[in-house]
Parts: sequence; C-alpha cells; structure tokens
Amino acid sequence: MAIQGPESSSRKSRSRYPTIVALSLLGLLFYSSLSLLQWVRSAPRKALESVWSSHGSSEEFGIISVGQAGTTSYELECCTHALGSSSGCQPMSFWHDVPLYVGEDEEGLIRMVVEIPRFTRAKMEINRESYKYPAMNPIRQDLFKDGSLREYPGAIYWNYGAAPQTFEDPSVEEEPGLYGDGDPLDLIEVGRPAVRYHTGQIINVKILGAIGLVDGGEADWKIIVISTDDPLFDQINDITELEASYPNTVSGIREWFRWYKYPSQ
Repeated sequence: MAIQGPESSSRKSRSRYPTIVALSLLGLLFYSSLSLLQWVRSAPRKALESVWSSHGSSEEFGIISVGQAGTTSYELECCTHALGSSSGCQPMSFWHDVPLYVGEDEEGLIRMVVEIPRFTRAKMEINRESYKYPAMNPIRQDLFKDGSLREYPGAIYWNYGAAPQTFEDPSVEEEPGLYGDGDPLDLIEVGRPAVRYHTGQIINVKILGAIGLVDGGEADWKIIVISTDDPLFDQINDITELEASYPNTVSGIREWFRWYKYPSQ
C-alpha cells in the first residue's frame, strides 16, 4: 500500500510529499479532529513541567508532571483548556485526544508527541493500558522485567515519539507471520531544530519516509519525519533530500535500532 501526500504552493504544504511504500498499513487507525494550542498549567497536587506554544484554534493543551523524575512513580499527563475560559486544566489522553492532523491551513502536517528527546536515554513512552481519570494514557518510563527503570545503553540521536490517534493493529497480518505491536505509530524526528524538545511536548512534523522493522516477532514501522522548527524544513521533502542535507541519517537509524538492545542481551 502506498501513501502519497498532495502538492501545494503554501509554505507548509508546497512540499512534494513522498510516497511511503509500506507492505501493509491497513492496521493503522487515523482520526481527524480540531487543531489545538499547546499549553501548560499547574494543578495544586502536581508540579508545572514546561511551557511552549504551537499552532492552535479554540483550545489549548499541555502537560503536568506527577512524582519525582527517575522513579517508577513519575509520569507526565496531558490536559486541555478552552481559550478564554476560567475553568481548570481538564485531563486528556496523549493517545486518544490529541489531534493527529494539524489543520486545513497546515495541509500535510501531523502532530508528534515527543517521548524521548534526542541525546537522552530514559525509555519514556505513552502508557496504552492506563486510561483512568485523571491519568489517561500518561507518559511513563518503561520497566525491565525485574521492575527497574529502562534506559538505553547510550543516547538516542533523534527525537523519538508517537503519532496520536494511530494504532498498529495486532490482529492485522502485515506480512506472513508479522502482526502490529498494538502501540501508536512510532515517529523519528531527524531535523536539527535550534530548540530542545521535552518529553510530552507536541510538535508539528512532515512525513519523509518509513523504515519497516521486526521487533520481537512483530511488525514495527518507524516513520521518519522532520519538524517545522528545522532550518531546512522547506528544503527537505523526502528521503533523497534528507540524505543530501543530513547524510547517512537513514543508515544511522537502521543501525542504531539493529544494535541498541545488544548490551542487554
């Protein structure tokens, strides 16, 4: 199955969106909804995490932290707040409630929930099982089988995260014997933005291509994207242009994922 984006003359949509050739992406569920601003608000029982802004419309959304970083109790929760409203920050899900698509004025762009910022090691991820008010699919650090916090042996070189409102369906056989892993679709942001992203931050990105991996007997697609914050955003529209501007990026991703589990085996 091939997915190809449209061509347009506007800044964000004039790019030539590449064809992503996938063996099967029928198991991915994409939903559309309103565009939101990213917003952070403290709550009495929780600590303020970070503040930044993004594109938006009638609502704002952001993150609040719970617990001490570096412990099993630490998590980041998403919340939303209507613009101009005096009401508090209402809990929402990073996975189910954050819109995938940025909006009609930003054709071709999707949102990315940053889980693991570049040059960090903590294996942070959206918790897909936890959907109980007020912690609806918070971001937590993954655990090893012995209950210890999971970290990569070395830092990851790109921003890693998830596409909200997507799903790799474990009931769909993408290739003989290979099924989806039941997680949101993984995104790897390969740009060189001047700003440093934080876990839980929601950014706007453009799709460049994809790498198909097999992890633990499951199909595991890694979608390669570039942030609108990257200085070469308008010049990089596909994998060929990515390699021309940032050489060996794709081979670096492939080899990193080939070897990163080796020290723990």
